[in-house]
Amino acid sequence: MTTRKIIPVAVMILIIAAASSIFFLERRKVSASVCPACDREMHEGWTFTLTYKNGKKVNLCCAKCGLVEAAQHKSEVMSATATEFNTRKALAPEKAVYVWDSSVDHCMMPEKRDWTDRQPMQLVWDRCIPSLIPFETREEAVQFQHENGGTVVDYAEAVQLARPSSTSHH
Repeated sequence: MTTRKIIPVAVMILIIAAASSIFFLERRKVSASVCPACDREMHEGWTFTLTYKNGKKVNLCCAKCGLVEAAQHKSEVMSATATEFNTRKALAPEKAVYVWDSSVDHCMMPEKRDWTDRQPMQLVWDRCIPSLIPFETREEAVQFQHENGGTVVDYAEAVQLARPSSTSHH
């Protein structure tokens, strides 16, 4: 191969390598900010944090993911913290009052696109939908409900509603 032919090939290889590097670096940035339970983007000010007995802290995208994950790993979880809707401050989940299935769905996004066998599938349960939004007081939850619909529930009801078997198909 002549030098005249080698230079364009080398340039093309460098361009492909640079583009691939950028793609993988961008993908790593996105993957660092996704919920480990549902693979959706994390929402600033919405996190639900679980602290495990081994000291590990895990941030999840919403109260629904947090309650489901806490229930699934109950024996391993030491504590949990929800984010209050209005103030965005940390709140003990068992002290919160929740609004279930309002018109506010901060986790709403298209159904998962990359199925393992590349075949279409029907989504029958979505971890994040219907929404479950924590409030510090019943008054705040009721005011939000009047503006956005939904049902005001306490912690025990929220835990039951968040379970996969108790939600309707979506």
